[in-house]
Amino acid sequence: MRSQFRRRNPITRPVKLLYATLIGLVLIASRQTPAIAENSITIAAQEMPGLLEAGKPLPYNQLLDLLLENADQSINVEILPGYRGPRRWLRREYDCIFGGVSGPGHSLPPNTRITEADWYSLHISRPFNTLKVHAFGGPRSEPVHKIEDLAGKQIAVDQVLLFDLRFHTKALGPINIVKVGSASEALNLLLRGRVDQIYAYDNDMALAAGGEMDEFAFDPDFVLLELEESVMCWPGEGIENLIGHVNSKLKNLSESGALRDMLKPPQ
Repeated sequence: MRSQFRRRNPITRPVKLLYATLIGLVLIASRQTPAIAENSITIAAQEMPGLLEAGKPLPYNQLLDLLLENADQSINVEILPGYRGPRRWLRREYDCIFGGVSGPGHSLPPNTRITEADWYSLHISRPFNTLKVHAFGGPRSEPVHKIEDLAGKQIAVDQVLLFDLRFHTKALGPINIVKVGSASEALNLLLRGRVDQIYAYDNDMALAAGGEMDEFAFDPDFVLLELEESVMCWPGEGIENLIGHVNSKLKNLSESGALRDMLKPPQ
């Protein structure tokens, strides 16, 4: 019996020491971990020039601040360039996304990267904006009324919208695409006669044209893509309450007219 005890003892003591060391490391780590990693709800937001940019008093910056004002939860927002925000949110690196898009009535957009099961598990706020994509021609051109009229045309599309159209519509059919960095660059090509048409979200076009959309030829009934923007969240602790808070804020902003005034294009 004595020899058996001697064989076990050298093993048992290091295990106890290792266990104690691990406990100590966990306690140290818990004291050093920032509060944001513990209980905060994380929100990703896609940078949108002229609408949402870090540290600027732009319309979506103001809206986001108002929607999260006095929320019960601790919240951390990160504005990310390009499609980094949506991609990282889809990988569940963030709890929520500001400006997540759906089809009319919270419907799942076709050809999207999220599964139907995941989509219907989301907590989605009421929409704060509805976006429509149109084909815009120059001031002296005739508006286009159907997709067939665009065949063979040279059309400028900004890189973000090009991504959206590739996943959501068949608008990239028998046409010649000129990829540009922004709606302003697309508009510049159109005004210089370098392209026949441009595809643009109505709010992007309004910003790029300084609110003078009526100067350009487009059919408001010919809609290439329609999306609603909302706050979308994966299920989790505090999420349902947060979406309820956002919905209450949006209701008040809508009824007072403040939301409309905040998002109207510049004159």
